[in-house]
Parts: sequence; C-alpha cells; structure tokens
Amino acid sequence: MNSSEKAQFNFNDFFNKSLDEEQIDFRNLCSWLLIFSPSELSILTSILAIIISSQLTIEEQAVVASFFVAVSDNIFLISAQQLLIQSAKDLQNQVIERKKEEEEKAKEELEKEQKAKELNDLKNKIEKLEEQLNHHLKNSL
Repeated sequence: MNSSEKAQFNFNDFFNKSLDEEQIDFRNLCSWLLIFSPSELSILTSILAIIISSQLTIEEQAVVASFFVAVSDNIFLISAQQLLIQSAKDLQNQVIERKKEEEEKAKEELEKEQKAKELNDLKNKIEKLEEQLNHHLKNSL
C-alpha cells in the first residue's frame, strides 16, 4: 500500500466516522488558532508548508497547494456572501425602522391636526354660544 493509498484510507475512515457519529464543528477544530498572533500564525503556516512540501513530489505539492487555495477561496466566498446577506438584512431593517418612524410621525401629525380641528370647532361653538347668550341678554333687557 503506497502513501497515497494510506492517505486515502485514513481520509475515508475520518470522513465515514465523522458522518456516522456527528457533524464536525470546525469552530472547535480551529479554536486553537486564536492563541496565535498574526505573525506567529504566519510562521506556523510557513513551517507547515515546509514540512508538507518536504514529503511530497513537485506534482503532489502543486495539487495540495491548489487544493488549499481552492478551500481558502471558497471560505472567502462564503464569508463575503454571508457579509453581503447580513448587510442587506441590516439595510432592510433600517428601511423598515425608518418607515415605521415616518408612519408614527405621520400618525402623530394627523392626531395633532385632529386635536387642533377639534379645539377650533369647540372655540367656534363657544363663540356662537357667547353670541347667542349676548343676543338673548340684549333682548331680555
């Protein structure tokens, strides 16, 4: 059994066990990366690249490198799409909030106008009553 068959065998075992037992949580798998500074992480990736490359042929190095580039590109794509979706949701929520505020202001303005009209109507009624009362007082004297 050559090294690629061993790697495939181990990968299949890992993959089958992961699917059978439970879903892999990559946040837990990669949480140890949080202990490194950006420069330490850069050094770590360089060391891993040297170790991996030293055990592979040039053709295998190209395949592995392409694989990791594709994985990182997909991660960036997913991240960018999630950011775009979240931004759209935030913008939508802002528009909804603004619309609610405008509706509330319009409702308050309408209520103010109705109250002002009611006060004006009451004022007109009071003036008419005063006129009628004054008219009756003049007629009775």
